[in-house]
Amino acid sequence: MPVKVKVSGAWKDAVPKVKVSGAWKDVSQKWVKVSGVWESLLSTATGNNVYTGGQDGTVRKLNSNGDEIWSFTGHTGSSVFDVAVDSLGNVYTGSTDNTVRKIDPNGNQVWSFTGHTATVWGVAVDSLGNVYTGSTDNTVRKIDSNGNQIWSFTGHTGTVLGVAVDPDSDSHVYSVSVDTTVRKIDSNGNQVWSNTVHQTSVWDVSVSGSQVFTGSSDNTVRKIDSNGNQIWSFTGHIATIRSVATDSLGNVYSSSSDDTVKKIENAGAGTEVWSFTGHTDTVWGVAVDSLGNVYSASEDSTVRKIDPNGNQVWSFTGHTDTVYAVAVDP
Repeated sequence: MPVKVKVSGAWKDAVPKVKVSGAWKDVSQKWVKVSGVWESLLSTATGNNVYTGGQDGTVRKLNSNGDEIWSFTGHTGSSVFDVAVDSLGNVYTGSTDNTVRKIDPNGNQVWSFTGHTATVWGVAVDSLGNVYTGSTDNTVRKIDSNGNQIWSFTGHTGTVLGVAVDPDSDSHVYSVSVDTTVRKIDSNGNQVWSNTVHQTSVWDVSVSGSQVFTGSSDNTVRKIDSNGNQIWSFTGHIATIRSVATDSLGNVYSSSSDDTVKKIENAGAGTEVWSFTGHTDTVWGVAVDSLGNVYSASEDSTVRKIDPNGNQVWSFTGHTDTVYAVAVDP
């Protein structure tokens, strides 16, 4: 039971503090000296941290309990449409300021890529730290870990809204677009195939092994094999699918303008497992961690953590406007 003290006539929980480098620090955060600087383990911890980006121009890092660790404000006055994170905790962002930023695990900018000429909608990163981006300039770009462009794919004829990389081999990139296509691109930037199973804009793509999952403004989630053939189509949503994610078992999670997050079983024909209805507006982003917990980002300005059974664990309200993107440590 916490110790309490009386402050201005009201009883408050007593927070133990210790003086570190001349400043009083919260002992409960477990401070440690890193490279000569005292830092909270809250800010240096890894594993199931959550990363978000929104219309307020910020990128936030949260711990698994929903506590904010830091806020990056480098995208001044611009919306952040997508975030991705690598195995070292580096964060990559795409924005309406036409840039891609690499941010280190402590929230400091490493580099800014300015090769796109319009809004960057999609960002993904492979195991080698190569970054893949999609933009309103209709291109997909591959950028090395130092922020240098390797190639630019120009096969799309409309805004590229989402990109994903094969997590098993890093050998292929998948992109989706307003031009209604899903494209598979090899590691050298050459198109392998183009799929038109959707009839309207395709908003997002996720890859699990040899299986590709897409979400579209035709209100469907589609499962496509590695050769571009449709396996099933899920029609449980009643509005545009804004984001899709997959877990280690191949289950699919989708978010929609119908304000819901749905879990879809991969096996069979793609059956709905549960539907989360806690949001009060469009759900723009969805991600899933290694334990099956789901994270969602919404136009209601919140980020929610949902347990594997579809129950809300917490709601983060630190953003001041629409939250477009969410990612979690791989």
